[in-house]
Amino acid sequence: MARDRTEELRERLDRLDDLYEQLWREFNHQKFGKMLRKMASRTSTKWFLEKPLAKLIGYFIAERGLLGTEKGKKNDLIDIAYNWQKVPRFMRMPIELLEASDEKVVFIARECVVGFDNPDRDLQACRSSLCIDIETVRRWGGKLEVTDNILEGCEVCKFEITKL
Repeated sequence: MARDRTEELRERLDRLDDLYEQLWREFNHQKFGKMLRKMASRTSTKWFLEKPLAKLIGYFIAERGLLGTEKGKKNDLIDIAYNWQKVPRFMRMPIELLEASDEKVVFIARECVVGFDNPDRDLQACRSSLCIDIETVRRWGGKLEVTDNILEGCEVCKFEITKL
């Protein structure tokens, strides 16, 4: 009779989840953040990141359902916030829900999710890269605003989503 190895496999899968969590974190901090910083440091690529690339990525996420998001405008603010969170959660970015109502949803990040840590060097890259999120939320019928930013001396980054 074969022995039950369910728990052994479950433990291994849990360790695999932990490993992937760490790998995504390293990717976000080292590779993704570095790429965004480099793009935002040059006038031509900064423009490309903030305008056509943000619109293109926003289109694929909000209108084509990239990464499992729901397509098209949303009537409910909670649906907008839920869909916005699908991408950072897929990428294992540590963003927490602070509050949610029919008028406003607030998320916070206790650290920069892409590893920006130098305000002089990284603030513009932060603002430029957020254009993608702002455009995506807009396409769903919402408005995303960063009201607090760690790079500006705040304790957390605070993201507020309201209806347009």
